[in-house]
This record gives sequence, structure tokens and C-alpha cells, in this order.
Amino acid sequence: MEIELFPCKGKPECKTREEQEEFFTRQRLYIPYINSYVNLNNYTEVIQQYADEDDFYTVDLDVVRELDLLVKRNNLVDNDHYIQWGDTKTETFFSIENTRFYTSTRDMEYIFKIYILLDRKQD
Repeated sequence: MEIELFPCKGKPECKTREEQEEFFTRQRLYIPYINSYVNLNNYTEVIQQYADEDDFYTVDLDVVRELDLLVKRNNLVDNDHYIQWGDTKTETFFSIENTRFYTSTRDMEYIFKIYILLDRKQD
């Protein structure tokens, strides 16, 4: 999935380039998401979720910025039972553990693009 941010141009309701630059210099692109992890100290709900709010980026009309959010599929096999007779419980959950950030000179129409990708290397 891709999310793209374009500057406004060519429409009567668009602000001038200077006004857009002034707006974006005061803003941050903030990307919160729900992430998951395994908590071995919690016996009832081993898979915990939390709001990951660490990712924020600046926007510059002269620089193209791209972000890859690599979603990892995790499988948890639970053999934690009082009587071990091959009774296992398997749970699948997703987490974002890797992000990659790129910048380049302004040769694209967009100014910021976010890719949400399934991380096949860690699947």
C-alpha cells in the first residue's frame, strides 16, 4: 500500500509556493501505528499491543522523502500447559520492527511517500 503527499499546484484554490513552504516548515508528518510484541510475563495475554508514536518527519517542498514500513508476520507457538500431551496453541500477529527512510532531490511529483510492505525476509 502507498500513501503519497503532493503539493498543491495548478488549481485556483492553491496557495503560492512560498505560502506552502511556510506552512510545511511549521508542520511535522506524524505516523502513529499500533504495534505488537510478546510479553512472557503475562500468562493470560502473551501478545501485547501498544501505540508506537515515535515516527515523525519534516516535509520540504524541494526534497522527496520516502518511508518503508516493513510489516512482519509473527507466529507464536504456545506449549505452556500443565499437562504436556502435545496440546499447543498457535497465534499469528503482526508487528513493525524495521523502517527505512530515503531522501532524494526533487524529481517526482510527490513530496512524501509511505510504503507499507510485508517483510518477506523475516516471514
